[in-house]
Amino acid sequence: MADAVREARHPDEVLDPGRRDRLTDLVARARGALGQAHESLRWNVRAPDRHTVWHLDRRVLESLERVAHDTEAVVAALGDLAAQRPAAVRPDAYDTDGTAETDAWDREFRAGCARLLTCLALCVRGCRGGSPHPVLPATRRVWRELTERCGDRRGSLDARLAEWRLLMLLDRSLQHVAGGRHRTAQAARNRTATTELTAVAGEEAHAQAAAEHR
Repeated sequence: MADAVREARHPDEVLDPGRRDRLTDLVARARGALGQAHESLRWNVRAPDRHTVWHLDRRVLESLERVAHDTEAVVAALGDLAAQRPAAVRPDAYDTDGTAETDAWDREFRAGCARLLTCLALCVRGCRGGSPHPVLPATRRVWRELTERCGDRRGSLDARLAEWRLLMLLDRSLQHVAGGRHRTAQAARNRTATTELTAVAGEEAHAQAAAEHR
């Protein structure tokens, strides 16, 4: 997905068409292997911390399953964003209608989003229980910088909503690989951002209806 974002292509053009079936099969095999390992461990009276190890492994697998479930939602969000804001054209030095600014934001968002997806993949691969992956704090900073920039910018409402939806899905995946640690303050900020976008949408719809009436 990071490659698709970086190359300004639709995710379906880059990802394997059989990814859904392979992911479903992988999750099923992981669950079966974990259950088999648990049975073997349960009957091994000499194994230390039998119940603790099982609980940790099960929690890690559940976290990874939630990330896997969100994967297709992220692909759909990327597809929506690609439809709303295709790759901007090369900026013209004599441009006066804002194309250069749009292009700059497009390149900035794509670079940040690709970096965020790459770091998130590292966190997923390193999700083994215990402490979160060392790169998680840096991944969080990338996510926070993108959300702040999204909140400050102006542009198409549909494109902004697509950006926010994508970032909220990635935030949820980050919470999964962090062990489900939810930050109350961050959740409150997310709700505030959603409320603000909804209010803006209502105002723009009202203004458009008034213009059509006139």
